[in-house]
Amino acid sequence: MLPVHSFFFSIIFYAASIQARYVFYYDQYHKNLPPTTMNTGIDHVIMAFANSSLFTTSPAGEYVPFEDIPTLRTKFDADIKVLIAVGGWGDTAGFSMGAATEESRKLYATNIAAMLEKFGFDGVDIDWEYPGGNSSDYKQSPNEDKVSEIETYPLLLAEIRAAIGPKKLLTIATPGKVGDLMAFTPETAPSIWRSVDWVNLMSYDLFNRRDKITKHHTDVKASLEIVDYYLNKLSLDPLKLNLGFPMYAKWATIDANQTCQNGLGCATAELESPDGSDTGLSGAITFELENYATPPTNMTESVDGACGPTAGTFCAAGNCCSAFGFCGDSAAHCDACLGPVFGSGCKTESLSEKFQTAMKNGVTDEQAGGEYYYDQQNNLFWTWDTPQIISRKFNDIVKPRNLGGVMAWSLGQDSFDFSHILALQKGVAEMKTSTPNPSLPTPPQPDVFQAPPPDQMTVPELAPKIDPTSDRTELPPLDSLKTPSLPPLDSLKTPNLPSLDQETPQGPAQTIDEPRLPPIDLFQAPSMNPTTAPETLPRLAFSVPQLPSLSLSLSGSGSFSQRPEDNPSLQFQAEFKSANRGQNPSEGSTQIRRNQKRYAPTRLARFVV
Repeated sequence: MLPVHSFFFSIIFYAASIQARYVFYYDQYHKNLPPTTMNTGIDHVIMAFANSSLFTTSPAGEYVPFEDIPTLRTKFDADIKVLIAVGGWGDTAGFSMGAATEESRKLYATNIAAMLEKFGFDGVDIDWEYPGGNSSDYKQSPNEDKVSEIETYPLLLAEIRAAIGPKKLLTIATPGKVGDLMAFTPETAPSIWRSVDWVNLMSYDLFNRRDKITKHHTDVKASLEIVDYYLNKLSLDPLKLNLGFPMYAKWATIDANQTCQNGLGCATAELESPDGSDTGLSGAITFELENYATPPTNMTESVDGACGPTAGTFCAAGNCCSAFGFCGDSAAHCDACLGPVFGSGCKTESLSEKFQTAMKNGVTDEQAGGEYYYDQQNNLFWTWDTPQIISRKFNDIVKPRNLGGVMAWSLGQDSFDFSHILALQKGVAEMKTSTPNPSLPTPPQPDVFQAPPPDQMTVPELAPKIDPTSDRTELPPLDSLKTPSLPPLDSLKTPNLPSLDQETPQGPAQTIDEPRLPPIDLFQAPSMNPTTAPETLPRLAFSVPQLPSLSLSLSGSGSFSQRPEDNPSLQFQAEFKSANRGQNPSEGSTQIRRNQKRYAPTRLARFVV
């Protein structure tokens, strides 16, 4: 047996610390924020973007926030954290340069830290799309020219972490497609995760202009698959992962020369030109009010090339207003234009009208968990999230995978009815009140618990822990000691374990690993004077059949007398009874282990096992 100084046994209850991060990006092109009540619960807002190249020089380039930071804080809960995102789609040059060498990484990180302090940001989000390749210029800068970034990306993050310190947040936006995870490998990922506070998973745009076949740009099935890839293949702690949600729909033109049944799994037109640029045959449209409203009647002609309902302008005669709000007469401008009212060159109904048709007639793919619509008249495929699918993602992904939170792009893009934001708000609120998945390890609670009645208890497995090197002294049985009046525990339930006929060897015993049950609190032993004979000692009787060997592992705390005149030995006795051998307690081995310093315990306990 182990040396016992004092005995305290407790049933340990576990209560998970439920995290529920609620993160929203806020970009400079969609600043129509929801009412304050809609922002309740958002605990982190990430302003987007600062250009990545600003931090590569000494002195650093000048960043000018598109909104005053203290004013922005007033639009959210009092404890809101405001971060700045660096990079974004199409902005990789600064990252590549900053990550290249040890010197450049230190300079980059120092400049990032200085910016955070200057403007009072609570942290920085590194949105490098993507280290290692597949960026917007992948035709001009092929992946083979960016292999070194697979090694330098983790080093840059580590340098930023060191520069900003532990009080500032460091987060990253990461790809939702496995093919874009060049820098995230089983070898590099652990060093990446160590540097960051959490990961914003872009589990959307899973269908983009580089794809040749239509599919959902976000759905439950594909989102769960990429989450599991991060957790299982890349060993990311689920509490560090935020599942991403888009506040926009995507559309793509279907190849008119191919047969298409319902829109899913159909061949697309050429959505990307040979040089990697956008052909204008696909795009995105937000859930903003202006995309549902009729065009304004008091518009003026554009003088700077901007057009559309937000600008309140139309294009010069013969030009089209593109889906992105710019005037021109190319196919990219006119094939998916905002309608004749914004440019006479547009010969089809407006994109917003097509969008509204899709929103009214969407079809739910119950199996994959995605919403879509096939506009046969205009040969367009549409894909988006509904509030109902957002709810499914919480129930099917966020909760069962114990994710640390959610994020969305972007806050100003749901101004029509705020239904997507409300669905997120509800899901986060339920995360904070739900019971977590018990598969996660949870911290023990220190509370003392009164043992339940014997018929409601289960005997835990007792792992053999016999030390052959310790001193052993045979002591006579202490059967004559009186015990307090405790309820008999002979009826304790025991786990079903396989029959093992061998007896316990002298030395390390076999360890039985399954089933493993939590420790159970049985009693607290009474305090007593070590120099006097104990009057009462707690007595426990376990009936544990089918065990070849048994050891009792005890833990606790107590005080000892260091005076040599006190009893120099540890007064503890344990009796083992092998149920399948039919031995009685007096025939079991009774041993005592002395502590090296021969202190006398202030508490004694006796067990019959």
